[in-house]
Amino acid sequence: MGKWFVMLSLAQILEALNLNFHANISILHESITGISIDTRTLQPGNLFIALKGKNDGHHYIKEAIKKGAIAVIVEDSFNTEDMTNTTYFKVPHTLEALKKIGIYARAQCHNTKIIAITGSVGKTTVKEYLKTLMWPFGKTVATQKSYNGSIGVPYSLAHLSHDSAFGIFEVGMNKRGEIAPLTQMVKPDIAIVTSIHLAHTEQTGTLDDIAAEKSDILSTLEKGNTAILPFNAPHYQFLKDKAARTGANIISVGTKQGADIQLIAFDTHDKGASIKAKVFDDNLSWEMQAYAKHYAISALFAVAAALTAGVALDKIKTMLPELKPLPGRGSIEKIKLRNGHIITIIDDSYNANIASMKAGLSILNAVKGKRKIAVLGEMRELGSQSKHLHEELGRLVSCTNIDSVFSCGIEMRHFNNKLQKIQLKGYADTIQNLYIPIEQELQNGDVVLLKGSNGNHIWKIKDYLMNT
Repeated sequence: MGKWFVMLSLAQILEALNLNFHANISILHESITGISIDTRTLQPGNLFIALKGKNDGHHYIKEAIKKGAIAVIVEDSFNTEDMTNTTYFKVPHTLEALKKIGIYARAQCHNTKIIAITGSVGKTTVKEYLKTLMWPFGKTVATQKSYNGSIGVPYSLAHLSHDSAFGIFEVGMNKRGEIAPLTQMVKPDIAIVTSIHLAHTEQTGTLDDIAAEKSDILSTLEKGNTAILPFNAPHYQFLKDKAARTGANIISVGTKQGADIQLIAFDTHDKGASIKAKVFDDNLSWEMQAYAKHYAISALFAVAAALTAGVALDKIKTMLPELKPLPGRGSIEKIKLRNGHIITIIDDSYNANIASMKAGLSILNAVKGKRKIAVLGEMRELGSQSKHLHEELGRLVSCTNIDSVFSCGIEMRHFNNKLQKIQLKGYADTIQNLYIPIEQELQNGDVVLLKGSNGNHIWKIKDYLMNT
């Protein structure tokens, strides 16, 4: 929706932090308009929290005040002598203060349906689809972008208000032990596991380890709550058994016979796909601007959660045509090059693991064009499995009809070794060194897939081509 419903007052912030107050007591009745941890996006009336990290938020306090922050939270060690006309809270650690505010805001939501989403792929897409389905039917707060870690989760929770109808929160992980404490903050009524795949294996270990970690999102469920699980996943039974031990209801989503919510048909055409599904005992069909089946699966996870949260299927049907791939996650657009050629860009450049790489390649295969070109960056944080998985990707691409491949990143050397030599048209450690070779390769009518881990900055090639 682009709008946060924030109504915590400064008195409630004071209560959440259990602190003494340094300001005129009359200001306590005023409500904040939002939480800010970045002065570049701060809005008047926001509460600014000076987090310490790569950039120390304390260096930006004057900027926050200048832009209209209603109050600031600083650490005890910060010198506040020149803040006599500013409302501020002093705490031992500002990140812990953010967590306390998030937990406090969540505790005020007695009638809010809280939904938590995790999974190796699809978290953000399901979250955005669910937000689209639900916001017309009640005040909805959702994770911004992919703020799903130790800062992002409490930051998102802090934007809840007592009259929020729905709260939708991503819960992510980079290493073992992260999901359980974040889930304790969220305390979801509905928990979704979208998928279990190899990702972040450098810190998470085996596929079984990843499944165990992801399953922690089910740990706070109670009788009457609901777990929505991936029926196709090899670890489905493991997830189902863990959910069952909590007494929660279980809904399965997938393509296989027996799923409670089953994708029946996904038929592509020039404008996307015609989709048919079974939703318990009802039939569901709609048109979608998407060329790969995983978008329909993400939509069905969102349908399952919206139904469970109390939105009627007839109302959900009215919003389904609004669902489409997100920017950086499979969005498709035509761009005109400076030589007059028009090409189609599939921007799936936000992130990458072996499962999402395969999904991206399926989009490239489905979209019609003169030639198929893949610009692929390395898959990061794979640890000891990196060589094997990059070689697997190379073997996969070598068996496709992709005409030209450009690869970026040190680990892609393993990928390159498994390609057909005629396919590989360029390799570099950084995407900037591929700008000119890619531009020279492109012909009118080509379809280009951009895919790689976010740190590869594969998306920059799109900016280059659009601005040259």
